[in-house]
Amino acid sequence: MLGLFVSTVFLLLGSTEMYCKWWREILIWYAPLSLIVIANGSIGSTFSRVSRSDLAALIGLGLVMVTVGFMLLQRSYYNRP
Repeated sequence: MLGLFVSTVFLLLGSTEMYCKWWREILIWYAPLSLIVIANGSIGSTFSRVSRSDLAALIGLGLVMVTVGFMLLQRSYYNRP
């Protein structure tokens, strides 16, 4: 949830077009995939699998990193003189 909030704040600094592209190209596949990954995590702490809370934190961090990378690519491609 925190990753989605931070990503949205980053995207508010950009244009509406960038937000719509982010929604269609990134979040449309990232959200279902992250739910599947979290559901496959272990409930308790085990040695062989990562717990669900750790997976949720890593996925949130991954969403922020993907969003920042997406913003940088969009700005570099569309703001060329």
